[in-house]
Parts: sequence; structure tokens; C-alpha cells
Amino acid sequence: MSKLTIEQLPLAGKRVFVRADLNAPLGGGTVADDTRLRAVIPTLRLALDRGAAVVLASHLGRPKGGPDPKLSLEPVAERLGELLARPVPLAPDCVGEATRAQAQAVKAGELLLLENLRFHPEEEKNDDGFARQLAELADCYVNDAFAAAHRAHASIEAITHHLQPAAAGLLMQQELSALGRILEAPERPLVAVLGGAKVSDKVTLVEHLVGKVDALVIGGGMAFTFLRALGHAVGRSLVEPDRIETARSALEQARRRGVQLALPVDAVVADGLDSSSGRAVGIRQIPDDQMGLDIGPRTIEQFTAVLAKATDGRLREAALRRGHGGHRARGGGGGGLQRHRRWRYDRRRQRRRGQRQDRLHLDRRRRLPRIPRGTNAPRRGRSHGGRVMRTPLVIGNWKMFGTLAEARPLASGVRDGLKRFKGVDVVMCPPFTALAAVGEIVQGTAIGLGAQNCHWEASGAHTGEIAPPMLVELGCRVVLIGHSERRREMGETDELVNKKIVGALAHGLVPVLCVGETAEERRQGLTFTTVEGQLRASLAGLDTAAVARLVVAYEPVWAIGTGVNATPQQAAEVHGYVRGLVSELASKEVAQGLRVLYGGSVKADNVDALLAEGEIDGALVGGASLNAQGFVSIVKKAARGAATRGE
Repeated sequence: MSKLTIEQLPLAGKRVFVRADLNAPLGGGTVADDTRLRAVIPTLRLALDRGAAVVLASHLGRPKGGPDPKLSLEPVAERLGELLARPVPLAPDCVGEATRAQAQAVKAGELLLLENLRFHPEEEKNDDGFARQLAELADCYVNDAFAAAHRAHASIEAITHHLQPAAAGLLMQQELSALGRILEAPERPLVAVLGGAKVSDKVTLVEHLVGKVDALVIGGGMAFTFLRALGHAVGRSLVEPDRIETARSALEQARRRGVQLALPVDAVVADGLDSSSGRAVGIRQIPDDQMGLDIGPRTIEQFTAVLAKATDGRLREAALRRGHGGHRARGGGGGGLQRHRRWRYDRRRQRRRGQRQDRLHLDRRRRLPRIPRGTNAPRRGRSHGGRVMRTPLVIGNWKMFGTLAEARPLASGVRDGLKRFKGVDVVMCPPFTALAAVGEIVQGTAIGLGAQNCHWEASGAHTGEIAPPMLVELGCRVVLIGHSERRREMGETDELVNKKIVGALAHGLVPVLCVGETAEERRQGLTFTTVEGQLRASLAGLDTAAVARLVVAYEPVWAIGTGVNATPQQAAEVHGYVRGLVSELASKEVAQGLRVLYGGSVKADNVDALLAEGEIDGALVGGASLNAQGFVSIVKKAARGAATRGE
């Protein structure tokens, strides 16, 4: 993207109009976060050092049709003076005789900050007359307001018709260079992060990015319009009703293109923008009389996981920035409560396997404690570099296939094919009639035996049912509970699933809780609502230790036996949501150790892509488990993937 830059302008003795983005959050009459101010400092220093007189302009917040003392740039002028180590006087206005006289009096090496451009409605209307008045203040124009450059406002677009030459500042140059490289020849996977208050400001950008990126992270106030489009009630949170259909269309476009679109799963809520504190709740639990003001801890974890996969994280409109306590009461940056640990976006280039990476770091890192294992539970994982590395689990669900004559050679084939494997847990779940035979074949190996269902009571007059102690006696370690086929065909309810989980746990079995939505529920944007309802009801009454012994399998009903599976991004998005919800229902430590499997037309040719997603910890394999060679291939690919991630 070739463009004239400030470095190419003859600056000595010139008055330079610099349009910057100083839309910083204010609190207590001071700048609460000076990130945007620091970003423009290199451009200002360059101009001042080369003998220019700088007339600096910016907007701040959203004044309602005229001057608002609460949105004056006075605190910004004070903080800029500290950063530049020189006085930064503030003009009484951005246009008018007094301002023009003050601008003409600025000497080489000096700077004048104009008052808030948006104190004049003409700014946002891209008024030509207003732009002409701004142009009279200088000899040339420099735009360094990258975050506002998409707006057709007077100080951005119309002014360039009256003030030439017009050039890009250093920040603008840097961002344009990165955008050009990323959009023309991006390194994959490519993740974009969008924030801000309004969807309407970024509709075209969202539509364009969906066609360019592998994942799109949406935060800020605009996220609530997308959440409403998914059917979530969001209380009094900022929503643009006339943009809900637009958001729904973007979600559908992302789904069709296989682009992961990450939205908040929890939020910090309060009574209003002036609240001094807030609390984190799940998106579905936002009270009707409160509003979401910031992302919550589960969302931070989910967004971090998405960003960690990016080989180049610089395509973004907003980075995740966190601060210690304190409220962004007024000003720019979208506003919101800042809490929990301080986050910083570290733009250091790191080299790992020859790729550039921008990293999101926590100032304070903690090693997660190991998760307690339940009786006879498969391995949950190990600590690696301060994080939990969950051991992959691959389960073969034979369903109602396999007579004894068929089961024996199938089990033997799997056993022989996996004589030398490590780094992955394997369980086979044959029909009840074949449990004993398969158990004998895999006895003494690392392959576990599992059942496809169980009753919740240890014994009783329950014709045709199998009790947990009976399964244990046969050597079962694992039992599938709540499989979507049983929910659909047998009418199993979440309450019944909950009773079965309790019964299985009481006898040392590891329950594999199956959850998932129908095609219609996904079409209506109810995937998260459905999965959350199933999880909450199925885990009702379980303590933290009990939840820690579970495995969860996400198996979208529309993908089972259809040959159509969710994209890796779609699956990972739900898996991240499941983990976040478990963090709320149990604890963060339990959620970090929880293995969440994907089920639904898993085959040897798609398992690599699925397990490459950090949130997917293994597979519940249906039809492909009925072929020994195919199932062994899936297990070996899972083992190789685990070894690669652990390097």
C-alpha cells in the first residue's frame, strides 16, 4: 500500500495539521489509559525535531451536539505534555478566530492541541465548510488516526480536499504496511480482533475480514448486538436493534466460510456506566436491569486461546488491554470496567519455528495445580511449561453393531495395531453382549473398556437395564451417558442423564457426558443455549471433585452418522464455551483439566484438523471405529498430534 508519509514531507518551517486518535478513557479528571497517546508520540517527535509547528487534533467520546466539559481534551493535553516533556497548550476550540490566531503563533518545535473536534456536529457530518476552517490552520496534513481512518469525517476526509500535501503518520504507515502484507500474503492462521461500540461503524470491515481471516474475535459493545442475534438476552447492554439482522448475516457468512467467530461467553455487569464495581456472569445470566461493560474471565481465556494460534496477530482494531481496578467512566476506547490481572499486548517479535508471533501475556503467571483423578479414571494430563497438557482420549463407540463373531476380530485388530502406542488414552465401547469378550481380548493392554449406557441404581426391578456394578465387574472403566441418539430416540432427559452420572460416579466409572445441538437449533443460533442448558442440568448437584472426574463429548446431532462434521473452528468454539461454563460451575482448575472430546463423523482424514485445535482433547468415534485399521489410524494421529503439541 504505497502512500506519501510524514518522513517524505519537507517539515522545517511548516505548520503541520496532525489528525491523531487521542480518544482515551478518562477517570477522575485524568487519562486512565494512555495507550493511544503513546502510539502517536513517534510522529509528533519526528515533526517537532524536524522544525515543524504542530497543530494536533482529535475527537474524544461522543458529545451530544455541542461542547461538554466532561469530554474536554484538557486531561489529554496534560498527559501528552508529560510524555513529550514539553508544554502542550490546549486551544479554546478547534475552529474560530481565537484558535486561528493561536495556531498561527505556534513556533517551530512547538505544539498546540485543538479542543475536541466533536464539539462541532459538522465534524461527523463531514461538512466541507468546517473542514475548510480546519485546513486554514496549517500548511500540510498528516493522518495518524488509524483507528478512526475508516470514518468519513471532516478532519479525516473532507479536509484533504483543501489541505495538501496529505501524508500518513508513522503509526498509520506501520499499520498500512502490516495490513498490506497480511492481506496480500498472510501467514496462517490469521486472527483479527474487533472492538468498539457499534456494529454499524464496522459492517463493511466485518464482511471483508470474514473473507480474509481464519478467526475473528469480537469484543467491545458491538459484541452484544451479535449475542442478541444469537438469541441471547443481554439486559440493558448496548445493542443496535437495526443491526441484529446484519450481525446474524455475518455469523452465517462466517459459518459458511469455516471462519471461527469468537464472542464473549461471560461479561462484567453493573447497573450503569457510572458504577464503581461490577461482577462477572455468564452471557445467559445478565440481569434484565443491568448492562455488560467488559469481558469476563472465561472470555479472556477463550480469546487468549484463539489469539495464541495466530502466526501474525497484528491485524486488529483493538488489542486486549486490561488494567487494575478502576472504571473507565468517560472518554474513548469503548469504556468499561477494568479488573482482574493486568493484561498487556506485547508486540515483540518472537521467533518460533521460523514464524513471527505477537503474544498476549499475563503479567503474573501461575502454574495450574494438577487435577485430582477419580477412581479408575484415564490420565487427565501433565503440566508443561506452566500449563496443563491434557492427554488425548479416543473412544470407539460401536453402537448396536457387532455380534460376538464380529466383535472378536475387530477388538483383536485394534489391540494388535496399538501394541506400541503412547501419549493417548484409548477406550472401546462395544455392545453389552460383547463386553466380556472384548474385555478378555484387551486385558493386560493399555486399551480401556467402556459401556454405551447404564442405569442409575445399583440393582432393582429394571427389566433390560445394566447396573454400574455389573459394568465394573466386566472391567469397564468408562460409560457413555446422554448420547444424542438416546436423547432423541429414547427420550432421555437432562434430569435422567444427571441421575446416571451420579450412579456411575458412585461406582468408580468415568462418565462421558454427551451434549450437542440439532441442525435446527444451530440454524436458529441456539447452539450455546442448548449446550449450556444440557450441561447445567446434567451437572446439577455435583461437587467440584465429581465434575473433575468427568469427560465431556460435544457431538452435534446434525453431524452424527451424516458424513458431515463441524469445522474444527466450530467445534473448538463450542469446546471453549463448555470449558468456560465448567469453570463457572466447578472451578477454573477443573475446567483446565477437563477433557472435551468431539464426536460426529470423525474419520482418519479429518481427525488431524480437529485435534489441531487446542480446545479439542480427543474424539468420540462412531462408524469409523468399526474398522480396526481406520480406528488405529485415528489413534496414532491423535498420539502424533499430542507429541507435537508437547514439544
